[in-house]
Amino acid sequence: MPWPLFIQKSFNNVNFPASENSWYGPWNTLLTSVLFPATEGFEVAPQGPDNSFGVGHCTVDFVILFLVSRNKVPVFFIEVKPPQHLDSIASREAADKQMRDRFRSLGEGLEISTLHGISAMGRKFALYTLTAASIDPQPIARDEATINDVAPKSRWVLDVLDADGEAELTRIVDEVKEMSANLLNEAEA
Repeated sequence: MPWPLFIQKSFNNVNFPASENSWYGPWNTLLTSVLFPATEGFEVAPQGPDNSFGVGHCTVDFVILFLVSRNKVPVFFIEVKPPQHLDSIASREAADKQMRDRFRSLGEGLEISTLHGISAMGRKFALYTLTAASIDPQPIARDEATINDVAPKSRWVLDVLDADGEAELTRIVDEVKEMSANLLNEAEA
C-alpha cells in the first residue's frame, strides 16, 4: 500500500539540487505521522551536533539525525543527506562512518535486541543494523595505497517512494515496534 498522498507530495516537492535541510521535512513527516506516531508511545527528536554521540571532533558537516525513542530508550534512527552525496565516494564514506559512530554511542547498554538505523540520501536509503554480534553491513577496510570504495553506492539502492523501499522500511518499523513493545508496557506499569 503506497504512503499517504501527503507523504508522497512532501518528498516529490523537494527541488533539485536541494540542500540537506530540504530533506529533513519529508523524512520527519514520514517518521512522526506514519511510522512512529506519538499516539503509539514514540518520540522522534532531531539531534544536532552539540549532542554527545561519541563523534568527538568538530566538523563542518553539521549532522542532524532523527532519533526515535520509546520510554526514553533509543529504538531507531535516521541520518539524512542530500542525494548529490550518492555520487561522491568521500561523502558515502563519511555517511558510513557517521552511522557506525551512532551505533557505537547508542548501542552501549542497548535495551532491545537489534537497533536499526537508516542512512538517507534524498529519497534513497541504506539500512544498517546493530546486534550484540556486529554492525551490518560489514565494514569494508580502507586501502591506503589505492582509492577503494568503502561504502558502495549500491548500498543506497532502496527508494522510500518505490514499492520495494516502502515494503522494506515498513518491515523494519514493524520489527522495531514489536521489539520495543515491552518498553511501552514497562512505562505503563
